[in-house]
Amino acid sequence: MRTSLSRLLACTFSLSFLTAAPAWSQAHETTSGAYTLRSSTVGSVMLSAESARKYGIDRSPLRGVFNATISKDGRNVPAKLEVVAGSLTGKTRPIPMTETTANDSVSYTGVYDYVHGEVLDFTVKAQPQGSNEALNLTFRDRMWGRGALPEIKSQP
Repeated sequence: MRTSLSRLLACTFSLSFLTAAPAWSQAHETTSGAYTLRSSTVGSVMLSAESARKYGIDRSPLRGVFNATISKDGRNVPAKLEVVAGSLTGKTRPIPMTETTANDSVSYTGVYDYVHGEVLDFTVKAQPQGSNEALNLTFRDRMWGRGALPEIKSQP
C-alpha cells in the first residue's frame, strides 16, 4: 500500500511538473571577472496585467519577454546590451532592449514574437559601463504558446 501511494505521488508530481513547465522561466548566467550577466525568457502572458501595463508590454500567447541584468559586487549596473534571437532555420532577429531603473537597480527588458513550439538560440553581448570586460552568453529555449505544433512536412 505504501509503495503504491509513493508511486502515485511521484506520478502526480511528475505530471504537474510537465504541465507547468512551459510557463516557467529558466535563468541563464555567465561571469567574467567581477561581472555577472543573468538573463531569462518568459511568455508575456505570465506577466500580471498590471506589470504588463506598467512596462508597456502587450500580453499575447505568442510573445516573449527577455530579461537581463548585469551585476558587480551584488549590485546591478548599467551596460550596453545587444540581444539576438535566431531560429533553427538560420533566421535572426534583434531584440530591442529597454533599460529600467527602480530602487537604484538597473535591468533590461525586450519583447519578441515567436511561433508556438519554436526553438530559439539567444545570443547576448553585454559591455558594462566603464569597463573593458565584455560578457557573452548563448542559450537555447523552446517557446510555447497556444495551438498545435507546426506540422513538419518531409521532402520526398
